[in-house]
Amino acid sequence: DVLSFSPNGTKLVLYSSAERRLQLINGLPEAGQVVREINSDDLPEEDLEFVALNDTGLTLLVATNQSIYRVAKGRPPEFLNNVGNLVGMRFRPQSDDALTLDSDIGQLSLLQNLESSPSRRLLLDGLNIDRHTNLQIDDDAAIIANKTANVVWQVDLGTSVIQEFLLSTSPVTLQDLRASHSF
Repeated sequence: DVLSFSPNGTKLVLYSSAERRLQLINGLPEAGQVVREINSDDLPEEDLEFVALNDTGLTLLVATNQSIYRVAKGRPPEFLNNVGNLVGMRFRPQSDDALTLDSDIGQLSLLQNLESSPSRRLLLDGLNIDRHTNLQIDDDAAIIANKTANVVWQVDLGTSVIQEFLLSTSPVTLQDLRASHSF
């Protein structure tokens, strides 16, 4: 099973691999309720590895091991992009843009205008990452942590400038804290 919160934490998308069904839940944290269910007929044939939902709840991305799709209400999944080995997929806060991180080719990409006419912009190429890599977004920066390389990168999404932080220990995970700019 796979789940993902919207960037503002008020919505959740939950995928059950056993039932091959997605549920969209609104009204979190106080009064969560299922507002939409998507069954296997409206999903890619392969099992889903990642799901992501934007803050409005209108844009839903799903990803198999090799492909990323946009799922719109009442339409079949729309293919957006091939990936080698996706290790991260997250929406930017208050946006219909999402970041994807592919470990096979070391690419950080920005999927833009996902509610209207999607396009892909390559932000970084040649990152030394593997399947033990985590991706988070903090305002206008991507935070990438690689457990095996003992490194955290902060990538400015406007300029693609990278700050590298070498660590004496492995970053196991990146977890959003309630305070902005805190992981």
